[in-house]
Amino acid sequence: MISKYKWNMILLLLCSMLLVSCGSTKQVESEEEEETVMVIVDPRENAEEAKVYFNRQSGFYEEFDLEMYCPVEYSAIYYTTDGTIPNSHSKKYEGPITLTDRTGNPEIYAARTDYNVESDYVPIERIVKGNIIRAIVYFEDGTCSDITNGTFIIGQNRKKLYGKVPVISLITDPDNLFNEETGILILGNRYKEWLDEDPMNAARPDWEVQGNFSNRGKEWERPVAFEYMPADGNNLSADMGLRTKGGSTRTYVQKSLRLYAREEYGTKNIKAELIPGNMKSDGSEEITKYKTIVLRNGGNDNNFGKLRDPLIQTLASDRHFDTLQSTPCVVFLDGEYWGLYAITEDYTDNYIETNYGVDKDNVVIVKRGEIDEGEDEDIALYEELYDFVTSHDMSKDIYYAQAAEMIDLPGFLDYVALSLYVDNHDSLFEDNNWSVWRVREADGATPWSDGKWRFLLYDTEYSSGIYDGGAGFDVDTISDKLDSMSGSPSKYGTDYPLINIFESLYRNDQFREALVLTLCDLRNYNFSQKRFSEVFDKIAPDYQRLAGDSFYRYGPDWVVKWNEPSKYFEQKLNEVKIYFNGRYQAFPDLMKSAFRVGKPVKVTITVSDTGKGSVRLNQTDLDLMSLDNETFSGDYFAEYPITLQAQPKDGCKFVNWKVSGGNILKENGETITIQPTKKCTIEAVYE
Repeated sequence: MISKYKWNMILLLLCSMLLVSCGSTKQVESEEEEETVMVIVDPRENAEEAKVYFNRQSGFYEEFDLEMYCPVEYSAIYYTTDGTIPNSHSKKYEGPITLTDRTGNPEIYAARTDYNVESDYVPIERIVKGNIIRAIVYFEDGTCSDITNGTFIIGQNRKKLYGKVPVISLITDPDNLFNEETGILILGNRYKEWLDEDPMNAARPDWEVQGNFSNRGKEWERPVAFEYMPADGNNLSADMGLRTKGGSTRTYVQKSLRLYAREEYGTKNIKAELIPGNMKSDGSEEITKYKTIVLRNGGNDNNFGKLRDPLIQTLASDRHFDTLQSTPCVVFLDGEYWGLYAITEDYTDNYIETNYGVDKDNVVIVKRGEIDEGEDEDIALYEELYDFVTSHDMSKDIYYAQAAEMIDLPGFLDYVALSLYVDNHDSLFEDNNWSVWRVREADGATPWSDGKWRFLLYDTEYSSGIYDGGAGFDVDTISDKLDSMSGSPSKYGTDYPLINIFESLYRNDQFREALVLTLCDLRNYNFSQKRFSEVFDKIAPDYQRLAGDSFYRYGPDWVVKWNEPSKYFEQKLNEVKIYFNGRYQAFPDLMKSAFRVGKPVKVTITVSDTGKGSVRLNQTDLDLMSLDNETFSGDYFAEYPITLQAQPKDGCKFVNWKVSGGNILKENGETITIQPTKKCTIEAVYE
């Protein structure tokens, strides 16, 4: 005799087979001819789990009937369509629900104007909307299941709108976002309290305004259903925690968001390739597990090119500091289109553990002079570094050598040089957006467990002529920053500003020489015109596809009303290119002025066979195979000799150096130091 349970399973299977034969599981296809991923939910999969199942997974479809079922007998399903938590008083599921295109419906979230005090812009055209279904099942004994969530966007061509970019749907109770007392996205009661605290606050700049969105910490974390919908249909769903993120950019209408995976939500980690090609910092493998992620709004670049930070981080990703990898995405919030974001890594103790194999409980991160990860008393470790470097004469090599045991000097030199090259106005020079990490106990468990302080790069976009239309690339901002260093901690705003450590180290001849060489390396290699163009051309198309809709959603109003957003964004992208191409051309003369050196010397480096070996130039590993004619060319200065180290491949042997137009100052086997003169050419010979 067949049980009722088995009959239910057979019937559900037959239904699913019928749906397939009718083609009703077909997602919206591109207008172009190409294979479309079909996603069919098998009702037998995990069928013994007591929860609600849908006959479709979240995604893009033509109009269809959504069916819900639970394999447990004598159960009742209830659901909501507005993001609220379903309960036994919600609408009861009685049969299939027809899901239609909601894009023509009036905006709800996008119609609000309480996200900040600066803008009352609301979209002048309808934005894309999806159907949000949250369902729960109640059993005969009065208990209930976990919530099942779904996002179904009807009648929209996914490929035409978003290409292969992943779509993320965030589903949460509207009170978590918009309640005056508890909502994390709005001005709310915190804004009223802030005005009451000081009437003069009403006259403060927009970016200093305090609102509910300014509040931080676990108290201001809200539960959210996270749905990750890549173009290939391999969806991922998880219950997570949601907070706002950022400094002054919290005051933007479109705010950056941070998502937390926690056991209390039922998701310890997100296991997926959220950022394609994101390799661990130690280079060992691709990262497929995330504890936290950030959905970044572009920061200061939100209303401009949007991609400055991802671009700079990518160009500098091989330097001796950590960079944040990211990929663009589209976000929906409770079914409403929420714009272009970038899925971005997040610097936490888990990030360090994942990237370096260091025990997260042994990680200390200091951000702007305060403990970001670790114990409160760990700040003493940073204070020890600060006190030693700033209270000793770093011009004396004995103290400089001791400092080199406490801090990763190649990483610090790269960190400073990048800020100078891109003219970052929100960096350690302004005592902002700097972060360092180390292990608490130097146990030698990994190469990074030596107790040295290392550097974490983030938020680089307030740079590269962002507010000047790409201009200013030929201004000597190096001297400006170096000349303005001197100052007590009170000048910078934190008790132990990193800039004071740099100022002290800068008194050392070795450090100054290394900084000049690092600036040359950055310009000649990382920001060479060829490499810049290649990285820009790889990153820009997805942003260009998505930016127009995002500007229609968020404004500014003058762009939407008086300018075509897509054309406006193209202009902003062009300004990025203007700055970096101009900076490359102008930089040798800027360095000549800033460091009082002679004319730059062109240095050319090759190897006899790139299949047999490569070269390290100063602290830069040259990937000659990626360069035109497998040849490196860059400008250096006779006052600052360059050092090269041969890097033979396995089974190959370094033979000798061939040098023309340079004075060999030191040669020791595979390593050579050269003072470049006119038309200096260097070849490493391998066999």
